[in-house]
Amino acid sequence: MEGYLAIKNFLDTCGDLGFKKLHKIYRTENYGTWKANDKGNMTCLIRDVLKKHDTYILSEDDNIFAVNFLDYINKGLQKFKNDNSVLAICGYRHYANYKIQQNTYFRQTWAYNAWGVALWRDKRIIQDKNTYKYFRQQLFKKNTIQFYKKASKESILTYLSMCNSKWDGKIIDVHMAIYMALNHFCIITPTVSCVKNIGFDEFASNYSSVPPEIVSKFLQQPLNTDKYFNYLGTGYEHEEYNKAVYKNEYSKDLIRYTNKQFFYKLLKRIIKIILYP
Repeated sequence: MEGYLAIKNFLDTCGDLGFKKLHKIYRTENYGTWKANDKGNMTCLIRDVLKKHDTYILSEDDNIFAVNFLDYINKGLQKFKNDNSVLAICGYRHYANYKIQQNTYFRQTWAYNAWGVALWRDKRIIQDKNTYKYFRQQLFKKNTIQFYKKASKESILTYLSMCNSKWDGKIIDVHMAIYMALNHFCIITPTVSCVKNIGFDEFASNYSSVPPEIVSKFLQQPLNTDKYFNYLGTGYEHEEYNKAVYKNEYSKDLIRYTNKQFFYKLLKRIIKIILYP
């Protein structure tokens, strides 16, 4: 309750924080964060926003933004509105040592950066208790077979969990990355990050799962210092090289499975899909 009152007091006295208008919603109970029903805070907010708007920006409360973040996002939403290969405009750029030329953004296919992201109404995936049906329909399609060949063990197991009717439909970055891979989508990210995440203390939900050496890289990452953002280049510059760099630097399984463990978990998930149609 103390935390709730502190946040409420801040919102009551902070003005509009540079936005045209700051809308404040006070819940009568704790909705939590992501739930694939009418009592998930994010779910309800997105639903309500899309009643009036075609796009929205989604952020967590532990992000720090560059001064040009909104300029980057708004220009990106206009520039890629009719590009059906682009799923979202993401303000965060991974700390990997990517190559760039004169380009100021990447068309990234190898991961979904969830910190400070903008999406269109007609490109987003619907999140509810029936979302598993969509992923189950993809199980044996050509794109999915290619996904099986290239994906990590962890990603394959996550995907199969998403095909289970008992899955709650909660979609976070790992699920979005799989959705991207199955549909050959990309996201737009800046070559110099416009977002920095600092939520790695003992109160963070994923604190224990992130190794200290990776936390250090997140916290030391510089932010874009330009006042305005200009989209330069094609976004495809050094695509294959940067994909390999990301895989080598970060995306190796944090949970390392032996082949025996992997096949046991794989079999378990397949059985669940059969048992819960």
